[in-house]
Amino acid sequence: MIHFWFINRRRFRPIIERPSIGRALARATALIVALGGLHVLAMMAYEGMTAFEGLWLTLTTLMTVGYGDLAAKTFVGRWATILLLYAGGIFTLANLASRWFEWRADAKDRKWRGLWRWKMKDHLLLLNSPSDHPEEFFERLVGQLRQTPRFAECPVLIVTRAFAGGLPDSLARLGVAHVAAWGLDFHALRDANPAQARAIAVLAKSEVDPMSDSIALDAVTRVRAQGGGAHLVAECIDDRNRARLYQAGANAVVRPTRVYAEILARALAHPGSEKVLEEILDAGGAECMRLDVAWEGDWRELVRRLVESEVGTPVGYESADGKILVNPRATERVRARAIFALVTGETGAAHARALSLLRAV
Repeated sequence: MIHFWFINRRRFRPIIERPSIGRALARATALIVALGGLHVLAMMAYEGMTAFEGLWLTLTTLMTVGYGDLAAKTFVGRWATILLLYAGGIFTLANLASRWFEWRADAKDRKWRGLWRWKMKDHLLLLNSPSDHPEEFFERLVGQLRQTPRFAECPVLIVTRAFAGGLPDSLARLGVAHVAAWGLDFHALRDANPAQARAIAVLAKSEVDPMSDSIALDAVTRVRAQGGGAHLVAECIDDRNRARLYQAGANAVVRPTRVYAEILARALAHPGSEKVLEEILDAGGAECMRLDVAWEGDWRELVRRLVESEVGTPVGYESADGKILVNPRATERVRARAIFALVTGETGAAHARALSLLRAV
């Protein structure tokens, strides 16, 4: 049997190479400096120019400006210009310009397709994405965050495989970038720089699959292993897993609500507010009741009466013409035909006390 040992030693060069502007710039700079230096010496030796005049002529020739104030007149000086600058320097500059534009086009394409290594700091990092309609969800989430002072101008980086074909224009306009990778990919997570993020959100892959909690727990663990103390919000399907996510390093845990991204946005922008919202939405917590009773007077006085009587905390009202108004000013004159209040405990008794209190006014 003949062993073709030489085949294993052969080194194949790739047919297509990704443009590398760094190496091209270094080589071109070194070559242009060498050619330019030789041309300056040739002009000093054969044309009798000073060093500055030789440098001036070299630069104007390379830049193809051609002022005409200086020029090579001797046979040797002209051939030095032809060989060193025309054939060498200008060709090298043209080739470098071509490589530069090629690299720029390649970089733009890689950024659009999520193949770029972003080196962000003080950014919002979102790991994973909903399985259904991720573009609409992220557009709503980031749109809500852009309205808050904390994230109005914060760069946003999403690690997801949902946009491998290219980032949607609607998200690009919101200042979003993405990495086309799974949220638990080691290299993608490292390059996303979670240690220097302003805030991090770990999204559940599904709203109904309990396995999503295991993925979220793994993601939180990996993020915290990178270091840093960014505020981290994790989505959790099974409430029994909340304690494990907190122990792994999550600062807040919320239920995934794909049609209402505002809860996740509030958890990121106003830490702690997610607990208030979930408490209101939970039937076993503080309930937002409609009290069908008329009231006319200052909003401040209405709040004082309902709070002191332990009915609840008013949050809004329905005006006489049917408009729903939320959180009015304290001195606003209210003409209400119904009041909305947060009530804790037995709602029937609270409703009865409110009716008795306000009707007696």
